[in-house]
Amino acid sequence: LRPVIMTAAVASLGFLPMALSQSGGAEVQRPLATVVIGGLITATFLTLVVLPILYYYFERGIKVKPGAVAPLLIIGLLFFQFTEVKAQESPANYQSLDEAIQIAIQNNPNLKAADLQTQQERALKGASWNLSKTSFSLTHGQYNSIYNNDNQFNISQSIAFPTVYTNQSKLAKARMEASEWRKSATQNELVQQVKATWYFLWLEKSKRQLLLEQDSIYQRFVRAAALRYETGESNLLEKATAESQVAEIKAMLQQNQSDIEIYQTQLQTLLNLENPVDITVGKLEVRESTVLLDTTSIANNPTLAWFRQQIEVAEREKSVEKSRLLPDLTMGYFNQSLNGPNQDLDGNPVTFSSSDRFTGFQVGIAIPLFGAKAQGSVIKAAELRKQESEARLQAITNELQGRFRSLFQQYQKFQTSLDYYEQNALPQAELILKQAQKGFESGEIGYVEYIQGLNRALTVRFNYLDILNQHNQTIIEIEFISGVQ
Repeated sequence: LRPVIMTAAVASLGFLPMALSQSGGAEVQRPLATVVIGGLITATFLTLVVLPILYYYFERGIKVKPGAVAPLLIIGLLFFQFTEVKAQESPANYQSLDEAIQIAIQNNPNLKAADLQTQQERALKGASWNLSKTSFSLTHGQYNSIYNNDNQFNISQSIAFPTVYTNQSKLAKARMEASEWRKSATQNELVQQVKATWYFLWLEKSKRQLLLEQDSIYQRFVRAAALRYETGESNLLEKATAESQVAEIKAMLQQNQSDIEIYQTQLQTLLNLENPVDITVGKLEVRESTVLLDTTSIANNPTLAWFRQQIEVAEREKSVEKSRLLPDLTMGYFNQSLNGPNQDLDGNPVTFSSSDRFTGFQVGIAIPLFGAKAQGSVIKAAELRKQESEARLQAITNELQGRFRSLFQQYQKFQTSLDYYEQNALPQAELILKQAQKGFESGEIGYVEYIQGLNRALTVRFNYLDILNQHNQTIIEIEFISGVQ
């Protein structure tokens, strides 16, 4: 037992610094060290527990009692459960923004709620022809004579004026279309949030690549400064400066890692997934615009369409309330007996029984003589709701037009900045970096000029990434306002 555990422990402890490392290249070292340590622990467990048990049973001809199989089953289940948990905790990597958008649309609870609301309005459309209940009544007693009990039953039906049902059907259709536009507006907002989060995460990952490259450069600078200090070619200040630069880069890497985890969490929330989410991308790229950059593009905005549909709904509500001023109609049928002595058509005396039936029908009309004023108030309120919807539509139209013009100006500004960085600043930064490294290695420049050159090149690259991200976010905002998904 002791030599096996000592062998595994020594090897595991030897890889522990690599597993906990935060220096340059740690992203490659940590997974390797973790796999090795996990393999040593698993191999030790198999060597000390599983292998002796298997040997014990195989040595005796594999005649295993049912009760003795339980430990092996428990060990196997624990192993597979551990593997399953590890697999669930691994993040899901996405290489395509469109794939992430489709998953968000499928899983988002707000979209599901909007879809259910649309189904509700579609179901309520069938209730637009809502006739009142049919009335059945029965009368029995001496209401015609004292001789025998008579009976009478009536059937009557009240209906509103047909225009009411027509307008209610149009109102139900308008509400159904409004709920569909509301769903489209919700989906448009969700897509915009997924796009923005995706590009923010892409930005932080691109910054991390840049920081790791810079960290490698500063690590070489630290080693060179330490060697120069040991040989007496430089003073302690150069060595301390190099170490402080490395420490600063490490702090920036830690902050960058926190930002990456924040955006990963935001993306996971938008996709409504239980497991962690990550993206597999290269360097941050320019997002090309597919939108006509003029204010007419906002005509396709689903939020504007929803406000326009609200005006239609208010107009249909007004039509329904106005049609309620029309008279209601009533139709009925009755069947009764007239028991007792009476006369036939020739004037001869005759006695009717319950088997002799007398029928007829009735029609009526209900006119709102006293409720017209109250209904007029309802109609006026519907007209005011329509005017309110028109005012809201005008306000949101003006707001979107102003935002679009502002975004278009920002787009032009960032486009100019990108052209400058791609044509001038970035090539100059590469030249500064190469010349600084070459001059420092050859001794032509001191560490102060070297640090200044490195920092200048890093600043230019970081500024370019920030400008590029702002350009992409502007395009995403323009697509959101234009309703392009």
